[in-house]
Amino acid sequence: MVKITVIVVAILIFVIGLLLFFVPFPVHAQVATITLDWTAPGDDLDVGTATTYRMRWSSTKPDTTSQTTMDSWWDTANIVVGLPIPLIAGTLQNYAVPGPFTTGGTYYFVIQACDEAVNCSAYSNVAWKFLPDTLPPARIIDLRVR
Repeated sequence: MVKITVIVVAILIFVIGLLLFFVPFPVHAQVATITLDWTAPGDDLDVGTATTYRMRWSSTKPDTTSQTTMDSWWDTANIVVGLPIPLIAGTLQNYAVPGPFTTGGTYYFVIQACDEAVNCSAYSNVAWKFLPDTLPPARIIDLRVR
């Protein structure tokens, strides 16, 4: 009885191993960062220098039809940390947002500038990036003639 159980378990492990080896699983590459560019606003509209930036990202497209829906998106989106200090108004800035981000997906980004009194700008436009899946299928290794 024990011998039969051991044989059955060994056969099951062998079959599961074959299935895991031959059955394809979808795999996507990871991208470490997505770089965003913008023009620095001022502290008071387009004059001076803002104090901080706030940025969020998500794989869910924001609904920009109302302040309420944007606030909801902002509250559930991923917080971007390590943003640069704002430069003088009109200066080009950029930041490589750390991921990882998965190929085959689209990612949406929104930023705000805030002043020293924590008055924050309206939400920026929505920037987005689609990361194409660039991994080809595996090589066929068992082609044969019958």
